[in-house]
Amino acid sequence: MGAPRAGAGAVGVAGAGEMAAAFPLFVYGTLRPCLIHRATAAPRQVVETRTHLGEAVFAGLLFDLGEYPGVVEDFAIESANARRPASSQPSRVIGDLLAVTDGDLEVLDTYEECGGRNPLYRRECRTVTCCSDTKPIECWIYIYNHEPPAEGLIPHGDYRRHLAEHRR
Repeated sequence: MGAPRAGAGAVGVAGAGEMAAAFPLFVYGTLRPCLIHRATAAPRQVVETRTHLGEAVFAGLLFDLGEYPGVVEDFAIESANARRPASSQPSRVIGDLLAVTDGDLEVLDTYEECGGRNPLYRRECRTVTCCSDTKPIECWIYIYNHEPPAEGLIPHGDYRRHLAEHRR
């Protein structure tokens, strides 16, 4: 799967006197508009000035890693089925879609420690489902690049709800 295409549901973003191509980015943790106050200044500025395309869900597992969450794909964890509660629905992560530019992605890649020999996250192109119309859309997402702690699974997949439940 290649990079999301600007014409595939994305919008233009004003920048430097012209419209820059924008690509959808799925955010599920401290980059969500409702949680951006937890991020540092540079990513906060990106999120606060970009178009929010709506809520979406991603097929994966969400983990609490301490100060931030991480998403992994079901198939990436050998013991994923053992970590999932027996009564749970298929794994899903709740988040938001933002329209971001290449320049925005550079800022966010730095924030997410995406790069180098052993990155914390990998930026990958995946499909999410829009909550408003159940339409699938290709987008960027930051996938956690390490084995997450078994005790950190957030079974309902919503980091905002998780923080509220744990008063953090």
